[in-house]
Amino acid sequence: MLGRPALVAPGAVAVAVALGVHAWWVVGFARRRKRLTLAWGLRLVLTGTACLAPLGALGLVLALGVGSGPRVALAYAVLALGGWVSLTIVGMM
Repeated sequence: MLGRPALVAPGAVAVAVALGVHAWWVVGFARRRKRLTLAWGLRLVLTGTACLAPLGALGLVLALGVGSGPRVALAYAVLALGGWVSLTIVGMM
């Protein structure tokens, strides 16, 4: 994408759509569960999935050049690694 800057915007939108589809899948999985109460692992996965909405919005902001700077990039990294990835991994374990 560094060689073709015209692909940044469509690529960012595609990633945001993929995050939305993943969130929809996880919520559907939680709705079809057999137990009435949420297990701790599923709670962690759902909490990590809740980080996808602001994560996708920040990714679009960064990719489209609406906002930039180290603080926006740091917020993106914290949501991606500290929010979605780590909580999902711990929930799946």
